[in-house]
Amino acid sequence: MRFVLVGVFARKVNLERLYFYNWGGMKIPIVLQPVGGVPTRAALAVEQLQRWLHNASIRSCGKGLGVNLPDNVFECVYSVTDSGRTYDATIRWTDRRMAAASAHPQLRGAVPRRDGEDRPSR
Repeated sequence: MRFVLVGVFARKVNLERLYFYNWGGMKIPIVLQPVGGVPTRAALAVEQLQRWLHNASIRSCGKGLGVNLPDNVFECVYSVTDSGRTYDATIRWTDRRMAAASAHPQLRGAVPRRDGEDRPSR
């Protein structure tokens, strides 16, 4: 997922190509789908990300203190158009450990996670 998110942001700054080496191999740290096999949990997470970003355009990306978050938290903000309405969507992730961060004040209800589960917002 991080690779895809960074790639989406890189397009905004005119990066034309980004390669994911060894897509079907089994000797890399993250396997999406072995040759002839079924998609892994990582592949299903990327699929979820694609659903989230359908009809989305990136507005900004940042990290840590620069975007008022803990040092190990990255964030990308998107404008999403769905069913005739446009709204902001934020995707956050860490590069190590967990981190505590507040949800946007206008967020109500649950926060969808990459595993498909919804967690109550805090």
